[in-house]
Amino acid sequence: SGRYTQLLTDGIPNFGGLSSGFSLTQVPPLNLRQVEVVKGAASALYGPDAISGVVNFITKEPSEHPEYTALINKTTQQGFDAALFIAQRYNEAGATLLFSRNTQEQFDVDYDNYADIAGFTRISVTPKLTYDFSDELKTKVTFSYTSEERTGGIMHASSIIATATSPYAEKIHTERRDISTHTTYDYSSTQSFSLKAAGTSLTRDAEYGVNPFNATQRMFYVDAQYSTRWDEHSLLLGIAYGSDELEDRTANITMVRDYVYRSPALFVQDEMKMNEEITLLASGRIDIHNQFGTFLTPRLSLMVRPGASFTVRIGGGTGFKAPTVFIEEVEELGFKNLHPLKDISTEKSQSGSLDVNWNSLVGNLGITVNGAFYVTRLESALLLDDDSLANSILFLRNATGATLSRGGEVSLKLAYEDFKLSLGYTYLYSLQEDKGITRDVALNPRHSFGAILFYEQHESQLKIGLENYWTSFQRLERNPWRNYSPDYWITGLIAEKGFGIIRLFINFENIFDTRQTRFEPIYDGNPASGNFMPLEIYAPLEGRVINGGVRIVM
Repeated sequence: SGRYTQLLTDGIPNFGGLSSGFSLTQVPPLNLRQVEVVKGAASALYGPDAISGVVNFITKEPSEHPEYTALINKTTQQGFDAALFIAQRYNEAGATLLFSRNTQEQFDVDYDNYADIAGFTRISVTPKLTYDFSDELKTKVTFSYTSEERTGGIMHASSIIATATSPYAEKIHTERRDISTHTTYDYSSTQSFSLKAAGTSLTRDAEYGVNPFNATQRMFYVDAQYSTRWDEHSLLLGIAYGSDELEDRTANITMVRDYVYRSPALFVQDEMKMNEEITLLASGRIDIHNQFGTFLTPRLSLMVRPGASFTVRIGGGTGFKAPTVFIEEVEELGFKNLHPLKDISTEKSQSGSLDVNWNSLVGNLGITVNGAFYVTRLESALLLDDDSLANSILFLRNATGATLSRGGEVSLKLAYEDFKLSLGYTYLYSLQEDKGITRDVALNPRHSFGAILFYEQHESQLKIGLENYWTSFQRLERNPWRNYSPDYWITGLIAEKGFGIIRLFINFENIFDTRQTRFEPIYDGNPASGNFMPLEIYAPLEGRVINGGVRIVM
């Protein structure tokens, strides 16, 4: 599940707990410079939420040349986006500003009077200030504010006269405030020190039908790192402290779902160059959690480079995750009669991976081939209890057995002049043992395939891309019509043409209108009467979407 991947912004933890329902699609991408992905267990360096890897979103820095980017986008399903990014450096000081406003009307794709696409109005403002005290000492501070009003459920709920119960409608108000700072001091060519700190306050006031859920989450994170190089060693030493507090403000409830988690940590990493072909990386971390005790998470990785174009990596590590009530199934079911955690253990993992990468240039043809194979064993996975769900209660517990995931992926990338072709296949076989029964992990496609063909001509400022994705069957837990989902294809086409500083673009997404409501409804019961249960989402809901707009880049 996605909750086992640590998400960072500029190396600082970003999402978790209550804010895990704050989707990546709600983050404006206009200020992004690049995205870094670390696969496999990374808790030794990044902390307990990095059981299955890390995704780090790195934002743009101001430069001496000012940058101005404006974006306007409109969709065929009543969505509208407007964003502005400004970056400028003034001698030692610099600043960036990102502003965006996004709106979406509730949209009923299959005309069943239930919103397949939620409506929302969202405003985000993110200024960043940088200052170079010297060539060695630099600092930056980033602020961020996001406010969103989101509605879903039955269409035009206010116009329906309730009978025995009320129609099912969702209303969610979210406000998020962030501040982060990052200071680096490079006091020699081989030694440096960095200090990072961040604080987040997120408030959510929600109504899921007749069930309210109001909460505030406050998070704080700080870490200090010292790095040095000598001989064939690159050493990193660090200390960290994280806190996560949830205040449940829901009125008239007897079940207190508050929690206060605090966890200081110490970590170390040594990258040793054994010779010109072999590099060994060893790292370890100790976390002292105020609720669940002390955890040691080591990691070991070996890289062999027999040639300039051929690399082999093999590694393994462990991880853990402190449990919270915020898992995907609870979000889907709207926190209905959600019980606080009781007699719950931490989730622990052990994983290993093998990665092989080869690249070559044959004439004007660039070739990159990558193969990766991995296995992960997760103990005490947090599950939604089926028996409690049958009684309209959300009760979480640990699985009695282990979750075992095995898989591999193969990708091929070809580049020839202005054309690029990417092909990728992934196999994932995940089994969950619980109460003596072993079965597939729900919503895990056994097979998936993707193909992207891209043409980019810089002189004429023309870009055209065609993409195809195939997803195989997935096991379903709460679907009254089927136990396994059908497989499906998604095809998209995007084009952009530039005229100086103006870029016009159009995107045909999901051209053949693949969506789950073509297979069956996404709920059980009648949302107009309130007798209603949302079901698992295993395929797109929005169907065919055409969007287009203009970018102005200066």
